[in-house]
Amino acid sequence: MYQFNRDLKRPLPGIWNRLEPRPLKKDFSRTLRAEVYDALWMLNRQWQFGEFKGEDTGSAIFAQVELKHTKLTRYTTGDGSQGVTPYSEAIPLEVQVESEDPPFDLKMQMQFSLYFKKLLQRSSLPSAVYDDFVQAYKLDPPSFANPEEAARHTTQSGAWLLWKTASKRGLMDGGRLHDDFKHNLVNGTPISNLIPYTPANATEETALTNVATALVDWFEQTYRPNTSAWQPERLEYQFANAVPNPQGGPREALVADEYYQGKLDWYAYDLDGTNTTSPLVHPAPLAGEDTTVHTEVLNVLPAPVRFNGMPTPRWWEMEDGFINLGDLAQSTVDVPKVLLAQFGLIFNNDWQLIPMRRPIGSLGAVSKIIVTDVFGQKTAVSSANNAHYNTAKGAYDWSLYSLSHQDQATLDGRLFLPPTLDKTLESDPGKG
Repeated sequence: MYQFNRDLKRPLPGIWNRLEPRPLKKDFSRTLRAEVYDALWMLNRQWQFGEFKGEDTGSAIFAQVELKHTKLTRYTTGDGSQGVTPYSEAIPLEVQVESEDPPFDLKMQMQFSLYFKKLLQRSSLPSAVYDDFVQAYKLDPPSFANPEEAARHTTQSGAWLLWKTASKRGLMDGGRLHDDFKHNLVNGTPISNLIPYTPANATEETALTNVATALVDWFEQTYRPNTSAWQPERLEYQFANAVPNPQGGPREALVADEYYQGKLDWYAYDLDGTNTTSPLVHPAPLAGEDTTVHTEVLNVLPAPVRFNGMPTPRWWEMEDGFINLGDLAQSTVDVPKVLLAQFGLIFNNDWQLIPMRRPIGSLGAVSKIIVTDVFGQKTAVSSANNAHYNTAKGAYDWSLYSLSHQDQATLDGRLFLPPTLDKTLESDPGKG
């Protein structure tokens, strides 16, 4: 009903306008018959819904899923120069693989010096401590190999003048100061041994140690130290991770021998079970290493698969024409596209979906799926992955998202989710 007491173009504010149907008949029996004049169209819709199938089966209404996974716990470079270290989930894997020492240019030296000065000002230490550090770690301007090079820098480079001015005002050598701080902290040597200043008591020595610790932590959290796995002679990265073995004993090694693509993902890895004496797979746990094999049981309701362009399961609803799977242009040799169209148009209502959340950085598998239908029958669902190598075909029968072994004879049916970045920025070579 519409209510107005003014012109139609100017309705009263606050008036509730409502449109509602007014049926002309009280008998809806004919409407509910769903009568159509095109019997072929109705037969086609019934076929599309699967109503002509005479299978003696029931719809899935309940599923029990058992999942097992282990997480990455170790990391090492390909040449083993940095040893085996515990893997931390605090940083993405690309950062640990590709990080390099930051260049201590003028900007870095100034930032390091100013932050150190700020930490000293916040402490209870006297101002003479900073002056002693400036004298002990004063940064001198760079020297040049010959007079021509010196003349070119002093006359054409504005950065050279900034560098020279900053060095006169007490710019410190941040790289050397960081290394000395870290060396003394690791060895337990007093920080005051680096400068002539002698702390008046243990409180000042503790305050100086806290300042050095805060400076090292800030720098290494802001600028990752060099842990690069780069192999310059091969122009690629080589590294490996390890996960606990669910059966116990040596760890399982996941090796990336030829990573150069710029996007690190699961397909860069292979499983290596040949070298069981490597420190990477040694069974003795490292400090803080989690060796737990996580098991999870889910009780879920399977849901039909849904995707854009699939036939709608309602009689009187037409599919959106934005995606038309029947209009795919493919040749007879384009098998993947033919299979996609066949799945979308014919077999889409044969599939059920069970969503599962998996932790990043885990290697796991579905160990059991038991489906209960409307008749109470229970069916164990086996994996569709067939990692058997068919010698006659010269290929594997079927597998999806499976890691291969370095011997190339078998595939692993587990799913690996590497702890990598979703999006990265990569420049062209030589334009970094």
